[in-house]
Order: sequence, then C-alpha cells, then structure tokens
Amino acid sequence: PGCPSYVPYTSEVISAVPAPRAAAPLFALPYIKHTDGARGVLLVSKTSVPTNVTLHGDGLAGASATVLDGSLDGVHVDAEPGFVAPVERIVGPDGFLALGPYAVALVSAGSELVELVEATG
Repeated sequence: PGCPSYVPYTSEVISAVPAPRAAAPLFALPYIKHTDGARGVLLVSKTSVPTNVTLHGDGLAGASATVLDGSLDGVHVDAEPGFVAPVERIVGPDGFLALGPYAVALVSAGSELVELVEATG
C-alpha cells in the first residue's frame, strides 16, 4: 500500500526533428461561382503589418477587390478600424494589391483563370 516510488529518469533525445515551417503570411482560396462561372480569390492576411500581394493570371489586371482591413489605403490603419467599411481597390496592371493588417479581400476576376500569389510584407 502507499504510493509507488519513482526512479529518477533522464530523457535522451534519440533524433532531432526539423523545426516546423513558418506559416504562410497569406491564405488564398480561389473560387468559381456555379451560377454564372465568375471566378475570383478570397485572400486573408495573417500578419499584423501591411502586406503587398502580387496576383498572377488572366483577367486580374484591373480586377476589382473588396477589401476589409480597417484602413482606406491598405497602409494606415484607422483610429477605429472596426468601424471602417469595406473599400473597393483595383488590382494594378502588374497584379499588385496592397492589404492592411489582418485584411480580408475578395478579388473578382470575371470568368478568367486565377493563378496566384506572392505576398511580401
């Protein structure tokens, strides 16, 4: 009766495992609307700093992006970001789109092909 006695044990590492890869700073989910064949991509920035995104694919230059990031320009966060309505930004001719911290963007590419994506912070 009573508690069992435990023998002191020192663990030894047999083999080291590689460190996990850093999470991507941007989540991208392409979509196709079955009703009209419209294509686009949902972008979610997972960083606390502004992110520059370069989109690649037909129909993306000049595409419309509805962005919710608490800023009007993708750089300067408003004093009360929770009250800033989504803004429409146009994807540049080179595929450039500026996103603010923790941005959510819906990029509409018409019925063209969407490839994607490079993100830089």
